[in-house]
Amino acid sequence: MANLAAILAQTVTPPPSQEQVSSGLIYVIAAYAVIWLFIAGYLYTIQRRQAQLKRDIDLLREEEERQKQAFYRSGQ
Repeated sequence: MANLAAILAQTVTPPPSQEQVSSGLIYVIAAYAVIWLFIAGYLYTIQRRQAQLKRDIDLLREEEERQKQAFYRSGQ
């Protein structure tokens, strides 16, 4: 029984110091910042793509309208 207590006493690690916790917290905050920057950048690129698609659709609609008018002017 004494041997078991001695083995357990050797394997139990002490709790981290305040300095270790603080340095670990910096990494957690940095990781969250990187993740949020990635999400913001991704949302920005999606927004730009959507705006470009809207412009393309508007141009296609204008072209379709011009072709319809040209078709009706030519006498069908």
